[in-house]
Amino acid sequence: MKTSKFPKIVAHRGHLTGLPENAIGSIKKVLKLTPDYIEIDIEVTKDNKIILLHDSTLERTTNERGWIRDKTLKEIRKLRLKYPEGIITSESVPTLEEVLEIMRKQSTNLQIDAKYYDSDYTAPL
Repeated sequence: MKTSKFPKIVAHRGHLTGLPENAIGSIKKVLKLTPDYIEIDIEVTKDNKIILLHDSTLERTTNERGWIRDKTLKEIRKLRLKYPEGIITSESVPTLEEVLEIMRKQSTNLQIDAKYYDSDYTAPL
């Protein structure tokens, strides 16, 4: 693990301005800039697979609508990510496993922000 002095440089949502967030292409491109960390967001699909998306719904970052929790990984993999301005890309939503495979070969740290928006969920006391 590489160390650096304060401040730390974090590639938030693993992207550069103008690229899709939480996307494999964005992560690979930002790795060339050697940030201290790449921060990603994860969500869980209907069939309990871990994918990279920030929101609990699909509208803002993909070409589909609806809740992530209502879609299986197979359904999610058919979707395409959007550029920040809304243009559809050819990139699909990545899984955490895919990103971990890329990051195993890097000296950059990975920060995982686990999201959970299920309204039926009750945190244990």
